[in-house]
Amino acid sequence: MPPEVATETPSDESEDGLQVLAGDSNRLIKAIQKLKHLGIEDRGVPLPKICVVGDQSTGKSSLIEAISEIKVPRDTGTCTRCPIEINLSEDVGDEGQWRCEVYIFKTHAYMPDGKPGFRRNGTKAERQRGPWERQDPEDQLFATVSNKGEVGKVIHRAQLAILNPSTPPDRYKPGANDPIPTSLQVKFSPNCVRVEISGPGLKNLAFYDLPGIISNAEHPSEEYLIPLVRDLVVGYVKEKNCVSLLALPMTHDVANSAAAGLISEADAQERTMGVLTKPDCVQPGESLDQWTSLIVNKGYHVVMNPPDIQLGHSAARTKEGEFFQSKKPYSTELSRFQHRFGTFNLQSALSVKLHELISSCLPKIEIQLASRAAAVDAELDGLPKPPAGNLTNLIRDLISDFCNDLQQHIVGGRPEYPFPKASRDLMIDLREKLSASRPRLSLPTTAPDLDPRSSFVDMFVDQDDYKAPINLVSDDEDRPAAKKRADDHRVKPTIEDDNGKRRARDAPVTPIHLKHRKRKDGDVKQSASITDSATRFSLPGIREMIRKAYVGLQGSVDPRVSEDMSVESMQHWRQLTNEFLDKTHSLTQKLVLERLREIFSPYQPCPLYYEAIEVCKDFLAQAMEQQRINVERILSIETYKAMTLDDEIMQDRHIKALADLTTARRTNRAKLAVNEHEASNPRLAGNQNRAERIAKAETQLGPDPYQQELGVMATTRAYYECAVSRMADSIGQGMNYDFFRKLKSREELRPFMIGKLGMDGANARERSEMLLAVDPDIEKRRDQLKKDQHSLSKGLQWVKSTKKDEQCYEDDVTMHNT
Repeated sequence: MPPEVATETPSDESEDGLQVLAGDSNRLIKAIQKLKHLGIEDRGVPLPKICVVGDQSTGKSSLIEAISEIKVPRDTGTCTRCPIEINLSEDVGDEGQWRCEVYIFKTHAYMPDGKPGFRRNGTKAERQRGPWERQDPEDQLFATVSNKGEVGKVIHRAQLAILNPSTPPDRYKPGANDPIPTSLQVKFSPNCVRVEISGPGLKNLAFYDLPGIISNAEHPSEEYLIPLVRDLVVGYVKEKNCVSLLALPMTHDVANSAAAGLISEADAQERTMGVLTKPDCVQPGESLDQWTSLIVNKGYHVVMNPPDIQLGHSAARTKEGEFFQSKKPYSTELSRFQHRFGTFNLQSALSVKLHELISSCLPKIEIQLASRAAAVDAELDGLPKPPAGNLTNLIRDLISDFCNDLQQHIVGGRPEYPFPKASRDLMIDLREKLSASRPRLSLPTTAPDLDPRSSFVDMFVDQDDYKAPINLVSDDEDRPAAKKRADDHRVKPTIEDDNGKRRARDAPVTPIHLKHRKRKDGDVKQSASITDSATRFSLPGIREMIRKAYVGLQGSVDPRVSEDMSVESMQHWRQLTNEFLDKTHSLTQKLVLERLREIFSPYQPCPLYYEAIEVCKDFLAQAMEQQRINVERILSIETYKAMTLDDEIMQDRHIKALADLTTARRTNRAKLAVNEHEASNPRLAGNQNRAERIAKAETQLGPDPYQQELGVMATTRAYYECAVSRMADSIGQGMNYDFFRKLKSREELRPFMIGKLGMDGANARERSEMLLAVDPDIEKRRDQLKKDQHSLSKGLQWVKSTKKDEQCYEDDVTMHNT
């Protein structure tokens, strides 16, 4: 059986009395809306409301459209998955205009499986709720509409935004976001679309359009939606302050209504207004007895919404009026109930009902607010007291002490402050690695000519002969030792096979080792990985570059050859500078955190200690990121084009590099000649006079056919050394100015820490209490209780003010009646 509702009789109030009621209803509804937006319901105080409930396909959407005078989405995939709150208010101003604002009102946070808060193993009720957790109310304006025809589309977009909680709502706003995605991340959301409509002639109403009760899921995977939607609707209708508007279609058997059964189950019959829909769809000859009984005995309303959904509101209401004035039994035996037929009468009845409900609930709401406020005050008083004194100044003083201490360590000047030397050592290390990875010339290990007196004009043309690199450092002062080492090595000889081709002998080969420049702070050699990163050139390769850049004059070399070689030689610098910046970052962060732990150590159990660490890490990361940008710019400049104005130093380094390269080249040529000679005379291989033979071979060598290429290589080497000095100095100066200066300047680090820790805002005191609390959970609870205290106190003030206005309204009604 459908729930019985209170019957009502036609109103005898005059038009003036209705206007007084309308004005007062507007005030009451606005007061309840303010309380709701304060989150009063989430603090244990239920507020008066009207909820429209019904099964799917009961004409509920048409009913909502008739009451609110707007078009709502009818798409099955959205309107049944999300509640809609609709607030109507009359604009009585001289220039009253129709206006609609659509909000997204969030009361639940989306917590899918795998995220904190998801209750995979929770209670049955918690599991049925799905991946949703209560949160503080969040009200966000979605769109403002001035055209009634656009409201339905905007509500549809807002619902899509709610049903895709991981996507920013702005993605669905009207405007530049067309077309919008229509996929759904979730099939249902307890969050709400709130629609605020004001305009001339509107009834003062506020109601919820709840999802239709689902009896069958569209897919087996959506079975969970049946109890989920049911629990949502039950949660609304079981509240003592809720009036349910039950929609029953006259095309279905009333006994099969799941929504009617749900209201009976919630014992909400006396708080329910029934409304019959689709009276125009009753088949001719079909009995109307069960519907007549509901109208006569249980006070049900009847509305008729024309099937043409494109029909305007005014035209639809005209057709509705004609229907009830002309159709039996509404115009005959039921004519005495005309005040319950049609949308206008339903709107008026709902407005009166809501007014009565709010008026009757105000005293109880006031008591509940006061009781809840007292409970919050008591719990606040029972929490452990936070640290005494001016906590904000305490934290600011700690930050100042830390910045002063860090400044001393970065400036240095005494043995107990080793950081400046350590950071300078990293800069020196970078310079040495840049220098150690200077471009290298690969020289051959075999020679096709056995005659040491040959002019070697045709030697070394085959690039395959250039395999073993020799470290030709231009500033090597140990040349005799280098020559002595040459005597201690053998290269793999070659022989000519029967086909006239050369192949390697099986003689053992000892690799040619590289000589590295010593560090200034000790006899430590650079690792092979550094020298391996150096760019390597061969004489035939350089000759080929000269040939390709030939400018038309015999014997001339295009300057672009050495320029290109110079730029190519610096391509590995990015790796070396990144390693330097990483090491500098680590060294600096180690110092900063050591000094912070020292200064903040008394507050290690507090959140302040750990938040300060993260703030300092953040500051360092930002400062280092800026430094990386600066270094990248320096690199881009250096590798754009080879250029220097220091011609004198460039010339000196070129002369020295050319001398070293020429000497090393001559020794290599002589050595190869001796090697080949020994290969043809094995008895000479172990002879102690090898060094003499090499020296003698050097005096018999003819002109070097690659002397021009050696000159190009010398220019490349000379420029590289100039660029290393410039690069190392630029980075070092940049680090001192852009990075370390920020750390030792009180004008940068201190304001950053104060701002990030919240010591400069309106909530500095509350933040200080939380940061210095021993138990963060207690301070979090204290913060929440203070929010509750504020909301309850403000809500209590509004209720008292509304009660006072209500008393004035009653006095006006009394005066009007007399």
